Amino acid sequence: MKDYELMFILPPDLGEEGAAKEIKEVYKMITDEKGEVLNEDAWGVRDLAYRIEKQDEGFYVVLVFSIDPQKIGEMERALILNQKILRFLITKTPEDYTLKTFKEYQKEWELEDKREEAAKKEQEAKKKSGRKISPRKAAPVAVAKKAEKEDAAEEKVESGEKEETGEKIKETKKEEAEGGEKVKEEKETPKKAPAKKEEKKEDTEPSSEIDDKLKSIIDDPDISL
Repeated sequence: MKDYELMFILPPDLGEEGAAKEIKEVYKMITDEKGEVLNEDAWGVRDLAYRIEKQDEGFYVVLVFSIDPQKIGEMERALILNQKILRFLITKTPEDYTLKTFKEYQKEWELEDKREEAAKKEQEAKKKSGRKISPRKAAPVAVAKKAEKEDAAEEKVESGEKEETGEKIKETKKEEAEGGEKVKEEKETPKKAPAKKEEKKEDTEPSSEIDDKLKSIIDDPDISL
């Protein structure tokens, strides 16, 4: 004999009496195969994960029973032929297995929901503590920061202009001082008279060759003057 768990789903429109009748039929099926029902848990009407035979809901029942493993095949065939059972699942239970009722599962689910809610609240609290300022609140802050930046830029420009004007004033004074020194030097140093150009002396006297030519012309008998 081995322990097994059977979950089966009945149509929700059977009502409590119809559901109880079908549960008794499953009991009889187990006892006819010389098995024994150890525990029962009726979950009631629950939403189905997907539609089965045009049904969105089903009446869930869980049974823990012991039976000869060789009888499981015959039992599965009988469950398939039962038209009132929408779905079923038979699983072999481990040795230390204890049935958990729907109420116990529900408590666990509620605890998990509470833990998730607490975790979400904690995360929201962390976000709120470290979150950024909302746009409406941030607007005046942004304007103030912008004004501060503009003032700082203006001060920087003014300081730069002052430095530039100071440097220009220093350069101007330096140039004036250098100009004054140059004027003073020019006044102190006497001006030199411009050098006179040497006039070329023109040779007024005729050369000796010209005198000889003239003399030969005068002495020539063929030339009459």
